[in-house]
Amino acid sequence: MAMAAVAVPDGYRANSKGHLVPENQIGQVDLIIDDFVSELAGKWIAQNEGLAKFKEQTFGDFHALVGTINDEYKVKRGGEKGNVQLFSYDGRYKVVFAVNDVVRFGPELQAAREKIIECVQGWTDGARPELLTIINEAFSTEGNGGIIVSRILQIRRYKIEDEDWKLAMQALDDALRVVGTKQYLRFYERNQAGGYDPIPLDIAAL
Repeated sequence: MAMAAVAVPDGYRANSKGHLVPENQIGQVDLIIDDFVSELAGKWIAQNEGLAKFKEQTFGDFHALVGTINDEYKVKRGGEKGNVQLFSYDGRYKVVFAVNDVVRFGPELQAAREKIIECVQGWTDGARPELLTIINEAFSTEGNGGIIVSRILQIRRYKIEDEDWKLAMQALDDALRVVGTKQYLRFYERNQAGGYDPIPLDIAAL
């Protein structure tokens, strides 16, 4: 949640604690930096809001297009999952719309972790020592405290014929929760080699 704006009278600036400070008591460099950051913040927020509106409008147009196609073939509109790829007539541009499940883990995840570690530590013959490292990394959290789903799902790919391991994999399956869906939109332009390069709207990727 954004900080609440502080009403600042002329000739003053609000500091980080919300206190009003006369401008003649603030260093010239600090005033210049404040002007620069505040002006840039306004432009950045405007771009952010513009992109949000563009995304909403684009998905709305896409769903309207799908509805039109379904009506053309008298198809009852159902759930939209997976990828839909659309191309310009000349093949220069490609847009990909995707709807993916948002997955979270329930309390069974901790039980699965302990069971997996028990299995690995109990295998004395033929056990790969790096497997425990992989497992510890898989269950490590991000900076925000969340578990990276792809790392956990990677563990499920191991085909191990052990009853305790299978029980641990069952706990992992039970821990998975589909809590919603998320829409994705990606745009591409064809390159000279015939492949497609993404056109990013992420400022860090430009």
